[in-house]
Amino acid sequence: MAAFSALGKLTILALAVWILLLVYISGVLVKMQTTPSGGSEGSGVAAEALQRIDQATKDIERLRKQNEDLKRLLVESSRNVADNLAADKDPSKHDSLLGHPKNIPRLGEKPTDILGKIQPAGAVYQVAHLSPQHDQLRRKVENGVLELFFHYSSQLRHLTKTARDAGPQNVPETEKAFKNAIDSASAHFYALMADAQKLGEVDGAGTLRDRRLQNLTNLMQKRIKALQNPPDCANARKLLCNLNKGCGFGCQLHHVAYCFVIAYGTERTLILQNDGREWRYSSQGWTAAFLPVSDSCFDGPASANPWISIEGNKNHQVVSLPIVDGLSGRPPYLPQSFPKDLADDLVHLHGDPPAWFIGQFVSYLMRSSPKLEKWLGEAESRIRFGEVD
Repeated sequence: MAAFSALGKLTILALAVWILLLVYISGVLVKMQTTPSGGSEGSGVAAEALQRIDQATKDIERLRKQNEDLKRLLVESSRNVADNLAADKDPSKHDSLLGHPKNIPRLGEKPTDILGKIQPAGAVYQVAHLSPQHDQLRRKVENGVLELFFHYSSQLRHLTKTARDAGPQNVPETEKAFKNAIDSASAHFYALMADAQKLGEVDGAGTLRDRRLQNLTNLMQKRIKALQNPPDCANARKLLCNLNKGCGFGCQLHHVAYCFVIAYGTERTLILQNDGREWRYSSQGWTAAFLPVSDSCFDGPASANPWISIEGNKNHQVVSLPIVDGLSGRPPYLPQSFPKDLADDLVHLHGDPPAWFIGQFVSYLMRSSPKLEKWLGEAESRIRFGEVD
């Protein structure tokens, strides 16, 4: 019922915004059309304004249809949840499979491809509170409301400029009317956005979604840690990455993340050249700022073979990866890719799965070293947060 209440608010507020804008703009148009000196220019302004109002009305109708679709999906999802709970009274089975470490295979248990299938596709949906379509449509409604806000704001500003260009008659009054319309519409749109966000929290859906997404994060971090700490480093397959790409810090971090994704996709341990000791951003190397990328595997005397392709390097123990700009034989693991076995869950739980996937590697890379933690703590103590002179 809470979900339906939120949907009702969305619909009513959308209609209220529509009526409000029609009243404001219609009043302005009447004044513009009855102004003696308006002439043909006034008619042109009115015609253009009416055309834009018509387009805005169509946008409102599109949002209304999205709300109806969302209501229908909520009804279907509620029925599915009730059926699942009635069929299975064991609470432990209502947790995501990803939350149980025993269901997470280790690298040594040999999936043929670490990006491949880890668990039965769709298994997690047996315990899903709401369907994937619900979350996808919820995000679509949120984006639609936001885009509608940008659209109305842009159109009203354009109409204000058009009225100003048409002549000096009643310009201050016209600008005031449009400003009032923008301010009022903004308030209603903010309320709509708040209700759209609350829609994702009803019936505990937000908490469950966050928990399942955290389970995916835990799973990815366990995979990365296992890959980076092989039981036998001397015989492990490695990917060598040169930290010092000729660009700024953010660009260099992107470069190392790209190396990391290729290492993950090819099941190789990522090694920084010279263990990152020669880094232009720190005379003390990578570990002055961040934790080592591996606790047990480091750059050794073994010679590295240049990158050819996945197939061309399959028999090489150590492979040196060039910068992405000069990469030939490109593997299928480059952004915007993400693991197939996590795809269904990520599309359901996150609005941008490729960004989430890359973020897992950046998060691992940017774990603060003790030196950096100490420096940040000292800097924080010198900043008087919350104090006002």
